[in-house]
Amino acid sequence: LNHSLEALIQVLFPLALIVLWVKKKNKFSLVRITIFFILYLLDGLILRYHPQFFDSNWNWDGKICSIVFTIICYFVFKKYFNENNFFRLKQEEATNKKTWLVVSTLIILSVVGGFFSETQKFDKETLLFQFLIPHSDEEPFYRGILLGLLLTILPSRIRLIGNPSIFIIAILFGL
Repeated sequence: LNHSLEALIQVLFPLALIVLWVKKKNKFSLVRITIFFILYLLDGLILRYHPQFFDSNWNWDGKICSIVFTIICYFVFKKYFNENNFFRLKQEEATNKKTWLVVSTLIILSVVGGFFSETQKFDKETLLFQFLIPHSDEEPFYRGILLGLLLTILPSRIRLIGNPSIFIIAILFGL
């Protein structure tokens, strides 16, 4: 119950902003706001309450359940954000070299930083988990499904903050 209340509180402020900034207050928007709200709460619950498959220092179970949840949500709800569907499995040829350079640099810096970190014990499980899992559910869920839903109902620009959809997703992602 504590985690459920936490997830609910986390989404109330962004939800108020969504309702305030929505382009048109109609059934189209209401359906997308409702889907957004329910999916966000369910993902938070899945990450916290999940079957215990692994005895581990990391949340493999919750993350794997969240990945499966994200895949299911994508196929079930993609018709609601189809015009803002940013899922791409194939990288654009023009950006391949730059992308691999940035990714390789970040991986090297992370691994080297992990060796010298006094707060985190370095082991194979930590390396494997951090390399494989965090981005596998968060990026598609937040920047794919939730952002796609918001982009369909919010204006593309608001004075002082820019794109409100990106602003709200950044807040939720940070929380």
